[in-house]
Amino acid sequence: MSPSPYNAPRARQVSQMSSILGDAARVNDQGGHKNYICLMILQPSEAGIIVEQLVHCLGLRWDAAEWDALGAGVGHLRWAAFLAVLESKYCRGQQLHEEALVEAVAEVYDVFIEDIIKKGYLLKRGYLLPTMREYWCVLQPCALTYYKSSSQKEQCGRITIDEYCSVEAAAGDGKIQRFQLVTPERTFEFATQDHKSRLQWVSALKQATAVSGGAEGYQRRARATRRGADARRAREAREARARLQQEVRARLAAEAQAQELAEIAQQDNKKLEEMKNAQVTLEKLLQEETQAKRDEEIVRALQARVLAEEWEKREELERLQEEQNKMLEEERLKRKQFEMLQAEKEAQYREAERRLQELEEEKKKLDAELKAAQQKISRTEHTAQNLQVHLRDLHPALRNGERARRAVSFVPTTKSSSDTLIDVRAIRHLELLENDL
Repeated sequence: MSPSPYNAPRARQVSQMSSILGDAARVNDQGGHKNYICLMILQPSEAGIIVEQLVHCLGLRWDAAEWDALGAGVGHLRWAAFLAVLESKYCRGQQLHEEALVEAVAEVYDVFIEDIIKKGYLLKRGYLLPTMREYWCVLQPCALTYYKSSSQKEQCGRITIDEYCSVEAAAGDGKIQRFQLVTPERTFEFATQDHKSRLQWVSALKQATAVSGGAEGYQRRARATRRGADARRAREAREARARLQQEVRARLAAEAQAQELAEIAQQDNKKLEEMKNAQVTLEKLLQEETQAKRDEEIVRALQARVLAEEWEKREELERLQEEQNKMLEEERLKRKQFEMLQAEKEAQYREAERRLQELEEEKKKLDAELKAAQQKISRTEHTAQNLQVHLRDLHPALRNGERARRAVSFVPTTKSSSDTLIDVRAIRHLELLENDL
């Protein structure tokens, strides 16, 4: 017979875990009258929690259906039977190393006895130096403790967790995934190597903040909650069975009473059966005839209503068609008027353009005539000034005489074309005077 893989220390750890999830029961030791001993009894559902954790830690496949079938056949497990099941189903023939079994039992022991929710390596930002250092972190419902290594011998710090703490994801730099643990005192920044680990740690920290309150351990409170739920379901099942039994008894009594009454009524109604059958037949025929008349009236009313609705729809369609034709005619008239108005506007526009061109040409012509007249006047004034100077030089005696005044009076101005003509005549007169002299 091969030795048991569960030696005294490991068996003691498993026993402590079972004591949290199990129930104490008094059992007769069969050695005498009224001699009882206290044994630890595990319900299959509670024992399955320990076994599932242990199987996962050993890297084996967990078959929930197989365990449920085993629990349904056993009912409950004593400590010795539970340990035998562990040895036979999950240890023997699996070629397990003793170190792996020790680590698996220790990890499950940490979960159920030490209330450790999660542990592993995390990067933590320093308080004084803003650098990320790696620590071995152990998360419990009341605190997050971090050590230098996984041996958990040198504690580097402890962060108290309560219901006022919160966890928030932070932006990462691509290489590490950051998150923050916000406490009433300060904010701690942690990081993991991948996104999956960050999600696991954030979920575990939220779970720790949710169960941080209370004097009892997390696993004991979870067990109490499950027990309360199981007790409530059992109570509801008992009440349902009691109600069902009461209903069955009431139904049986009612059936017996109904059978007696039926026998009595059968005897009383046997004589009136034929008369009632005849009456029922006549009433049925009358009802059928009445119903047929009502159905006929309903059909006629429906036909009349449908015909009236069809006629109203037809009148409405004709009215709509007339309105549509009228609107189309008005639209054609408006379009024709608009086209005529547009043509008239275009003709006026072309006439205005032509008139504008004529005015532009006339303006250019007048500007050219005005420029020529101004040049001519300028030349005439220059010639008159030269003549005046020449006359003063040739006839000094006439400077103050009437001839000079008359000559000066013929100096050209820019007032009008008649003045220009006078100036020309004066110039000719002066030329004749010069010839006489």
